[in-house]
Amino acid sequence: MAQPGSDFKAIWEEAFALYQQETKRDLKNNPILAHLRSTDDLLTQLESQEEKFKGFRDKKAKLWSVLRGTMHGVELLGKFAMSALTMTPFSYAAPALGAVFFLVTAAQGVSKAYDTILSLLSDLQDFTGRLEEYAKAPMDSKLRRLIVEILTTLMEIFARSERLIRKERFNLYLSVTFLGGEKKIVDAKERLALLVQNETRLVESLTYHTALRTRNAVDRSHAMLQKTDDTTERSEKKLEAIANSMNESRRDGKDKEDQELLAQVFDEKLFANVRQIHEDVSERRLVGTGEWIKSESLYQDWTREKGPLLWILGGPGAGKSFLSSKIISHLQELYPQASHSQSRVTVAYFYIKEDAQQLRSVNAILKAIALQLAFVDSVFRNFAAEVCRLPENLVTAKRTWKNLFMRFFNSSQSRDSAAFLVIDGLDEAPKVEREILLQLLRHLHKLRLNKGVATCRLQFVLVGRLELLDSISSNWGSQITFVEVSALKNSRDITNYILDRINRVKALKIRRIPLEDRTKLRAIIVAKLEERANGMFLWVNLMLDQISNTSRPSDIVIALDAAPRELDRMIRHVFERIASDPGVDKSDLNEILAWVTCARERLTLGEMDTILKLSPPLGEGMPDLEESLRGQFASFFTLSRSDNLTTEKLQSRLRDKKRDSVLHEKNDENSRLDELDAIEEDDEQDHVYDSPSKSTHLEFSHASVRDYLLQEGRLYSRKWPLDLGIGVDVDESQFHITSTLLDVLCDEKHDREFGENTLSSHALNQCLDYLQLIARSSLDMCRKRKIIRPLFNAFNRDSIFEKWFTTASKPFGLWSQDWLAEDKLNGCIKRWYAEEAVSEHGFTPQEVDRMHISSKSTAALFQPMAQWCARKWLGIDAEDDDPELYIWFLHAYLGLVSPFVLPRVYLIPFLLFAIYPCILSCVSKPLTSPRTGQGQSFTNPKCIKDGAEGPQIPDNTVSLGTDGLGDFSLGRLRMLANFGKVEKSSTWHRRFATAVREARYISTALIEYVRSLSLDDTDWATMAGIAICYANRKEYILAIEWEQKALASLPYPSNRERSTRLQHLSSWRLNAGDMEGAIQAIGEAIRLAPIDHSVLFDYIDGLDKASKFKELIDLAKNPQNHLSVQEGEELLSIAVQFPDILDVFGRAARVLGDADVIRQTLERFLTQAEESNQEIKATLQLFSLTYFQFRYMDVGDQASYLWEILLTTILTRKSDGKLELAHMHSLNILTQLYFDEATNAEARGMDFNTPISKLRNLSRSARSTDLMVENARKGCTMLLGLWFRQHKNLEVSKRCFRPRVLEALDILTDEYPENDGYGFSFLARVLYKAGNSEDAQAAMSVAMVSLHKLKGASELKAKRPTEESNHMKIESTFAMSLHGLDNEATAREAIEDLDTLEEDEAKSSDDESPWFCDGQCKRPEEDWTGLYFCGVCPDVFFCDNCVDAVRKAKLGFRICNPDHSFWQVYPFDEKLINVATETVDGRKIPRASWLKRIREEWEE
Repeated sequence: MAQPGSDFKAIWEEAFALYQQETKRDLKNNPILAHLRSTDDLLTQLESQEEKFKGFRDKKAKLWSVLRGTMHGVELLGKFAMSALTMTPFSYAAPALGAVFFLVTAAQGVSKAYDTILSLLSDLQDFTGRLEEYAKAPMDSKLRRLIVEILTTLMEIFARSERLIRKERFNLYLSVTFLGGEKKIVDAKERLALLVQNETRLVESLTYHTALRTRNAVDRSHAMLQKTDDTTERSEKKLEAIANSMNESRRDGKDKEDQELLAQVFDEKLFANVRQIHEDVSERRLVGTGEWIKSESLYQDWTREKGPLLWILGGPGAGKSFLSSKIISHLQELYPQASHSQSRVTVAYFYIKEDAQQLRSVNAILKAIALQLAFVDSVFRNFAAEVCRLPENLVTAKRTWKNLFMRFFNSSQSRDSAAFLVIDGLDEAPKVEREILLQLLRHLHKLRLNKGVATCRLQFVLVGRLELLDSISSNWGSQITFVEVSALKNSRDITNYILDRINRVKALKIRRIPLEDRTKLRAIIVAKLEERANGMFLWVNLMLDQISNTSRPSDIVIALDAAPRELDRMIRHVFERIASDPGVDKSDLNEILAWVTCARERLTLGEMDTILKLSPPLGEGMPDLEESLRGQFASFFTLSRSDNLTTEKLQSRLRDKKRDSVLHEKNDENSRLDELDAIEEDDEQDHVYDSPSKSTHLEFSHASVRDYLLQEGRLYSRKWPLDLGIGVDVDESQFHITSTLLDVLCDEKHDREFGENTLSSHALNQCLDYLQLIARSSLDMCRKRKIIRPLFNAFNRDSIFEKWFTTASKPFGLWSQDWLAEDKLNGCIKRWYAEEAVSEHGFTPQEVDRMHISSKSTAALFQPMAQWCARKWLGIDAEDDDPELYIWFLHAYLGLVSPFVLPRVYLIPFLLFAIYPCILSCVSKPLTSPRTGQGQSFTNPKCIKDGAEGPQIPDNTVSLGTDGLGDFSLGRLRMLANFGKVEKSSTWHRRFATAVREARYISTALIEYVRSLSLDDTDWATMAGIAICYANRKEYILAIEWEQKALASLPYPSNRERSTRLQHLSSWRLNAGDMEGAIQAIGEAIRLAPIDHSVLFDYIDGLDKASKFKELIDLAKNPQNHLSVQEGEELLSIAVQFPDILDVFGRAARVLGDADVIRQTLERFLTQAEESNQEIKATLQLFSLTYFQFRYMDVGDQASYLWEILLTTILTRKSDGKLELAHMHSLNILTQLYFDEATNAEARGMDFNTPISKLRNLSRSARSTDLMVENARKGCTMLLGLWFRQHKNLEVSKRCFRPRVLEALDILTDEYPENDGYGFSFLARVLYKAGNSEDAQAAMSVAMVSLHKLKGASELKAKRPTEESNHMKIESTFAMSLHGLDNEATAREAIEDLDTLEEDEAKSSDDESPWFCDGQCKRPEEDWTGLYFCGVCPDVFFCDNCVDAVRKAKLGFRICNPDHSFWQVYPFDEKLINVATETVDGRKIPRASWLKRIREEWEE
């Protein structure tokens, strides 16, 4: 038999021969190999050979890091394979190190070549990292052979790549290495991929490192548990990264509610814009830029919290935003926001933008910062959620500062909390907002001076222009000390910026120019730019833009010498160059400049396209708009995409596509190389970018460009004559923009014509601001009428109201709050309506009178709109749309006309359907609670107390109450319905009935529906409404009867409507016990609307409840038999992405033993998604398959492997939240599996280090902006603490539990009793796992009180007669009201009695149970005799029946483990309630002494 060493020798000999053939170099006998024994030797040799590489390494340290990481594993292989290289005088690592050495030196300092080498080595790093593990112990001969073959194949790739680079054909090297065009390299890569695949399979089959550890594990002491094996750490890197986006399998109700509340109130979308700006700045900031700030003494003192404020000031274009980005990055290094550290130190930031109104408000700044604090600091999050439940707490910046920041950071809750906050662009904030911010910061400064650093640990960095110094000092009352961003400090940053961007200069890439001349030209450009930049990045960028497409070196030198040094002169200089270009359409450019200069919000690319199409010649626009903005106008404009792709990156992608096309179309190598060179040199090639028009925003490249245009656009500040034909006349532009937007508001066809690029949203947002800015005195009568006519129409025409409300109901259709702000609106509209132009021709006397009345008050102005809302809600021609928006508008409007009803309050803001912002905010009159009549704002609002600060207009809207119309009293709804004096037709009664039904006044709704029928007994919609009312009262027989009447009365063959009615019918038949009838109804519904997901879900649910298991299996196997459309397969593939649907099929498969059928169906869906390249859908199908196999099939010990594969897949997908459900389930299951694997391994006397290390890595996972991910991390940490407690390592265990215990205690000691139930439950679960069962039982007893109240059958029976009696009273009153219809007094009295009864009924409605059983038994709570909590699985509960099945392993599906401990939490000893609570003023509250004792036990 041949010896392994001889086989390896042959392999190496062949590799050396091939290497010599490709490179003409005898690597085997090259003397340099004697000096290459380590990665350090490699870098030393590179630096000695080529100084350029050393400079490049200093600039981009990542290459150094990757070189070391990739080649370190190669070094270690000498320990097991030296026998293969005994014929050489050098180390085993030397050939691979030498190949890399010659490859790097061949790059000759070309930056792109280094980038490509970096990418290649990065791809190899995962594999070479595993080599370190193999070198630790004897290696299997098969595996050793694979390793040697892989390394020799790498040498081949390096050799062939070097050959191309030596021929100065870098472009081909770049393309063939990654795009696959050079056959030999492609073949080598394919062999490499196959070898690596075989290596992976061999390692899995041998379970290599695990077997070795198990065989060598002798001492299983606790020290071994603590020691983390290097291999495990490495192999779990992916899991560590995965944990960045994992979600918990079941959300805590409170956390979910808090998350949604904070995201809504703090405007998560606003912060997303801020984050995008930060990512864009960070992407453009070069490595090393801003490093000088870390040596500034003021900055060092600030980071040590010696003072709360740090001012950083500099001139325009000096890179202040780059510096802000650097500071944020440095702070995040000091205080990792995604680490396992128990520190609650937040790093938050905000970029103020002058051209974005939402990014200029102090209140918006504070809310964005608060949202970031809530992401990191769970204690602050709980505090903030309670503050946000009262929107008046956040109406103004001062209130937000006081209620969110001062209250928290001056309380005991903040003892471990601190925040470092960076605010960039202070100079771009309006003066009023800036003054407010400075007042708040001055208050903080004084507070810290008086009370010291331990109080209010808020650290602010404020970055702005130097001209702010006088304003700040004046506000401060003294001179401030600041860090100045000057040319002296950022000169090195400027040089690096020049060196990075100089490659854009075309002349430096033209191969026809000798290399020596190009080198000299490069040096000249760098020297002149360094000399003249004066610390201004913007100046350098403008200059490079000017010379980038110049081919002649002499022209470049002339341009550099002619460039002015001052920034404003430089901007004009560039405008002069553009003006002299005959290819520039000045009218289009001026239109763009006017809108971007005067815009109050950033415009999208689509909006600008629409603007140009509205300009003469109408409809043409600018076909090459994006190409022009990214090309000839790139000096002044920036296009920001949601994916942060810059123009350079997009161009690079386009060049890659062209290279790929050349490589695949051309067979001759020389021809390919020439064309590839041409692509690289041609910077003037046509680019078609095709960026998303709706999500790509247009703005100036720098605020200084806007400053210049505003300066030159005003007569009093103009420096130069208007001789360019390019620029902005500010007054004329403001008139033009306002007139255009008003025309858009009144154009009923505009939205249909321009679709998603409509300007309606922008008009509604900004028109009022533009109206206020116009200099009316400069306008003639004709131009004034161009403003007044559309302004009058906008407030008086029904067709325009229709458009406004339609726009408001769309996500992109924001209505500005300012439209109802009396102080702005009245003054502005009154001034325009009072113009002389009104009395001239063009307006009728009636219109003039209407303008006069409208100018008197906001109520008079909006009266036509209110009347229209009343008709849209209740008129005879009202459509069957949702009336909620109309009702809330009327409620707001009545606040204007009924001042005696309403106490003092300052705003009327709300969100449509609690999601979309819309018009109505603010009058300096109050808004009442629609149910109680108390003065309040929305979202569970409370009246602003007397003595509060004076009237304040909020800077943004808040939301509707989450109950929709549930906040309205019956009396208030009747008042609103009677406001418009709409004729009381059958439609009036039906639409009113629907509104009161949605407000949960069911009996009144029934009365109104019956009145509607008395006027039109054929109205099917009224019959359907009656059916819903009876269903809400759980009187399903009556509901079915009325639904059948509605079906029979449908006057037109609407499949969609019939399907909806049948869905209701099926659901109610199920509840009534008619399983067959339910299946029949839903079957018919799915035939009528086969592409409706909800119908399919109901169909599957109906089959499950009717135990139609064979039909379920057939549906999975043959969906076409049940779904009568081609899309049936697609519909079912979507349905099975949901765990609840999978559980239905799982139950059917369990009963019939047909699990393989379901598995095959899921595999089919997965294959279809993969073949169609639908990555997200394929990942969801992989989740479905994994979930089903794990729960309902025997996967043995492969369970954790399956879930790890799934999570690895999820990590590689950009899902935008679509994979959240899969993340949630994966986290909980893997946490449980790792714990169980460790427990089982220990019981069998095997090594339990690996699963515990995995669990430890999950507990160390990165913090996330998602609350569910944070909860997931907590669950992992607690389970790790449980393990340590079970192994008597109490100190480490306590460290794991401590943060969770203290968090629960903080919840129970805050100012908000509403969250105490959650706090007790949370504390109980943590304490139980921590080993304190006595206090855990006391806490859980309090949490179980809600179940105790719902549980007793006698209680329920006692309650039902009361309800029936109340219904009888209501029905009696109902009859009286019907009989008294002809007698107004009798009817009014009956209605008053009915309202009282209805209010009582609504208040007595039952709460839903917060407890559940995870055993799928679906037993009602009243049948439980016990409830059990699993001591291992995160938040898993079982009723008495199911816990027995779990313990006996007879549950029928996999969710828990029979070996787990189960804690009986119900029934409980009621005496324990008094251990954890005490009675104060007749109310149970947490017992202070009990909480204090627990806190003392757990605090350090």
